[in-house]
Amino acid sequence: MNRNRSFEITKRLGSNPNHLKIILFLTLFLFLFNYSFSDDFLNSYKKGLRALNIKSYDDAIYHFTKSIKSWRKSWGRLTLSIVYNIRGIAYTEIQKYENALEDFNEAIKLNPKYEEAFNNRGIVCYNKRDYERAVEDLQKLSD
Repeated sequence: MNRNRSFEITKRLGSNPNHLKIILFLTLFLFLFNYSFSDDFLNSYKKGLRALNIKSYDDAIYHFTKSIKSWRKSWGRLTLSIVYNIRGIAYTEIQKYENALEDFNEAIKLNPKYEEAFNNRGIVCYNKRDYERAVEDLQKLSD
């Protein structure tokens, strides 16, 4: 793929991010099933969302990390993959691309069909000028 094509794909997908949709989904999920989550997990997750909302990315990362550490296997891989993805978004916003890639990779490992994580990883790869990998990830969205 040439560089212009990868930029075109990234621009198209990156200009209309689905971050809010994912955050709302997890928030609804947690609200409906909050009886099974620990207070530490929920409180850290909510604090992370508030920090992300006001663009306090270091605080968001701190709280999402606490949320990840308090996660329990019985809560399912989907929940954890979403929190990793959201923390990856916070890392991306402060241009800590290696940390963001680790989080997006973990989100994909936990949920191999997680399109949002592929999209986010593709954008980070593009920002790192790894155009081939960016195009590979972004093309997975159209398959």
